[in-house]
Amino acid sequence: MSIITILRPDAEPEERDIGKLDPVKAASAIINDTMDFTRVKWKGKLRTMAVGDTCSIDGSAYNKLATEAYLANCYPGTVWQMGGVCVVFDKVLS
Repeated sequence: MSIITILRPDAEPEERDIGKLDPVKAASAIINDTMDFTRVKWKGKLRTMAVGDTCSIDGSAYNKLATEAYLANCYPGTVWQMGGVCVVFDKVLS
């Protein structure tokens, strides 16, 4: 069993059990873009988050929860923001 959390702009987080599916493939189908990966703090734990590769340049809506999770694991003073749909995995992917 594998759980992913979908973070959409202006929506509540959505947890989804993807069973035995490859979590990266599941995220790709949800984000519908090439992806970048970053480490975030989500629910007090270090995890990997997938973000759309073009989310910061294509006018995607600001994603408050994804940005907060990202900044919680960054050096102080980091100002990058997340946009569009992001997917948080239930662990750090290697």
